[in-house]
Amino acid sequence: MNLRKFQDRSQMLFGRDDFIDQVVNRAQGPGVTFIRGKPGMGKSWTIEEVASRLEHQCKYSIGFHEIKGGEPSHLLYAVMDLYTRWLSDSQWIEQAQALWLRHKENLVPVVGEMFGTLIDKLSSGGVLTDQIGFNVRECFGILSSLQHGLQKGGLDLAPIEYEQALSLVNLVSYITGDHIVLFMDAWEKNENLSQEAKLIESIIKDQAHWRNAHVVVVYRNEEVLDSNVGVHASILAERLCRTSPIAVDLELPLMDLSSASEVSRLERYLNTEIPFTSYVDIQKILEWISGFPLVISFWLEYQNSTGITTEVDIEKYAVEAHKNLYAGLIDRIDALSPAYREVVAKIALMPEMSLHEWLCLKEIVLDGVDDATIPELQDNNVFTGGRYPTLGHDTRRMAVITNLSHKYKNWFVACYEKLVIAIASNIQGVDAENRIYFQILFGLRSWQNIKGTDETTQIVLTIVESILTGKGGVFFPNFDDFIRSAVRFNPGLIPLVSIVIFNRGNYFLFKGDFRQAIDEYNDLEQLPGAPSRQVLKALVNRAHAKIQSNFDPIPDYTKVLSSEDSFFDRPGLLINRGISYCEVGEFSKAISDFEAVLLLDIKTTDNISGAILNWIKVVEDSGDEKDVVELFNNLVSDERFASSVVGQIHYERACYFRALPAGVSSKLGYVHTSYFDDFNGAIAADGIDVEILAESLWARAAIYCEVGNRQEEMADYDRVIGLSGAPVNTVIKALNNRAIMRELRGDFIGAFNDCLEALSYPNIDKTFRSDLEKLCARCKFQADGNTILQF
Repeated sequence: MNLRKFQDRSQMLFGRDDFIDQVVNRAQGPGVTFIRGKPGMGKSWTIEEVASRLEHQCKYSIGFHEIKGGEPSHLLYAVMDLYTRWLSDSQWIEQAQALWLRHKENLVPVVGEMFGTLIDKLSSGGVLTDQIGFNVRECFGILSSLQHGLQKGGLDLAPIEYEQALSLVNLVSYITGDHIVLFMDAWEKNENLSQEAKLIESIIKDQAHWRNAHVVVVYRNEEVLDSNVGVHASILAERLCRTSPIAVDLELPLMDLSSASEVSRLERYLNTEIPFTSYVDIQKILEWISGFPLVISFWLEYQNSTGITTEVDIEKYAVEAHKNLYAGLIDRIDALSPAYREVVAKIALMPEMSLHEWLCLKEIVLDGVDDATIPELQDNNVFTGGRYPTLGHDTRRMAVITNLSHKYKNWFVACYEKLVIAIASNIQGVDAENRIYFQILFGLRSWQNIKGTDETTQIVLTIVESILTGKGGVFFPNFDDFIRSAVRFNPGLIPLVSIVIFNRGNYFLFKGDFRQAIDEYNDLEQLPGAPSRQVLKALVNRAHAKIQSNFDPIPDYTKVLSSEDSFFDRPGLLINRGISYCEVGEFSKAISDFEAVLLLDIKTTDNISGAILNWIKVVEDSGDEKDVVELFNNLVSDERFASSVVGQIHYERACYFRALPAGVSSKLGYVHTSYFDDFNGAIAADGIDVEILAESLWARAAIYCEVGNRQEEMADYDRVIGLSGAPVNTVIKALNNRAIMRELRGDFIGAFNDCLEALSYPNIDKTFRSDLEKLCARCKFQADGNTILQF
């Protein structure tokens, strides 16, 4: 067993630094790390780089063995390599001899005898470095024969083998002071896998004695067709990792080529080793590699044998590499019926789905195929997972896509087009309900450059991207032809077409080209099969464009209001139509719309205010101020209106008359007590909006101030300040006035606290803030008697 030096492959490994660092960091402590990977993922090269980096740090002793088949114990061979590497350094032999003489009684007997023999051989002098491995192997053979003699019947070697391994590893750690890291590569080839797993389980459970060692187990992650095969490496690794958190099972991922520097390093390497790659776009190279190291190995192999001189060669050998990774899976897919194979193709093309997404897309994927298809394909190990189908790791998915796109090229393109159109045909609008279809199509756009994809598919994906990202505008080449085609051959795409036309109308509307906006909205209204909501939205926007163009918007408002769609702001539409009626002199119809707003169950304070103020304007334009008084009197006494509406009418009446020139209100009979009555009416109303309540309280406090009722004035300020959701400016004003009242009463501390609370609000008017700060300083001075507060 000659010493195997680790080859420097750092310049030939790409996209592995993060994974290598992860394993190196784990190996520095106790535990067991399983590393699984598909064939061709570069497991051995990667793990050798881990071992090499640890060995060069000079505080780790390494034992490494890649099993070839026939070895009785993988761990034993790793320990033999540990001893070979350790004793190849002559400085340790003399120290090892001295320590063995002092501590040989503490070693497992057979280990002590074996180690004594080994030290004698190596201490006799004249042993060449390349003979050390032979001597180690010879003495470990003695260990094996001694062990065989001690056992009865030669059964169940695990218990004593465990003690041997523990003693041998701890001996090296004790002498060298190093942390021991044992690497077991190609574990799946172990002929005694179950027995070896028991040994590793003992290591995991007995970490107190293995605290100075770490075991790294590398195995090929085969596809298990029979889930009951208990000795399979991946199943054993999974079971062992469940026994303790110090054991983990890591999957060697695809090469991480997201870094520009790593891509540049790879490009330089390929250009040197395979000169023709310098003529090929690096993005194509990366797409062919798809993170799979075996592709690079295949290229190098063919470069050295037959040479690579065309882009076709590069792509062909990349396809071969990907097929090699999942040859069994590809064979199973090839054996499927066309209908089943189409289901596989659709799952492969779509990005990773959640259970909710699968339930939404299930009918599209199956397209009439029986539901039992999915369980069958899972049982056949085509799909992984349980509740919804997936192809598992991205390398597996890419292998399926690569095979299908080359072996069944025309069929695969047609399948892709069919999937895109089917998903796009489910889109009915741009909302949360339809977002899933946009997201899946956004993921599918990465395949839109598949050779032979038709123009309809290309346009659909471009439209989806522009809608989802807000980029790319609203104008697409050949869109008018696409509309005609969609209406005739793919009517399911009409809702998507209507979204684009609507967005184009909006583009012109915001640009100020109202005539063109109207034309777009007209096209949408006339589009056969356009979703009714999309048409109604277009009518609302068209009404706005008509107003700007001096056209009559009333028919558009009427069409929308006659629908029962609750999506729209019905009160706002009624107010807008009422205003439009006013502009054409149809005042009775306008009043009917304003009245209808007040009678609606659902409306905002702005809706109510808008309806009242516009109603007042109608009365003012057609009569005089006395008619306004009569209108208000009628409104506040109208029993059809809810209490909150009547309360807001009281508030609006008080605001209206307060805004009139001095003396006009009293001439109309609206006197000082009228304000008081209206604000009382607003405050007493059930369900009144908090903003109106706060403003009414503030206004009533001002009335109390005028008549000298300080107690009620203070009470109203208190209510405003304690009112949840009250407007900030109203609260600040109430705090300021309450502070002034408290100062006048001699409550300087209370006044000071009110000032501080008011000043805690941001964005206060500078002049008002200055006045507050002066008041605050004055109150603080009065409270302390000798302290001037500075701001």
